[in-house]
Amino acid sequence: MKDSKDKEGRSVEILGRSGIKFIDQKKIYFLDSEMLKNPDYEMVVFWGSVRYFHDTPGSTLISEIEKINIAETVIALLAKDGIRADIMK
Repeated sequence: MKDSKDKEGRSVEILGRSGIKFIDQKKIYFLDSEMLKNPDYEMVVFWGSVRYFHDTPGSTLISEIEKINIAETVIALLAKDGIRADIMK
């Protein structure tokens, strides 16, 4: 799958059957995800798993609200490319 991108320069890359790399400006995040065989959704994204991708410079703690916002942005980017995703903790 090609990267999903928006006008603000944020992008999403699906890393195989599980895992998503999300780039927001200079910050790079990793989210756990899982592909589904479900009539309603094709993927689930776990907001509780949001963390910095490897050793992203300037890494700080990520609040629960930020994690939810990141996961919701990822879901919106996926939807833009026709991937139906649900969010779970």
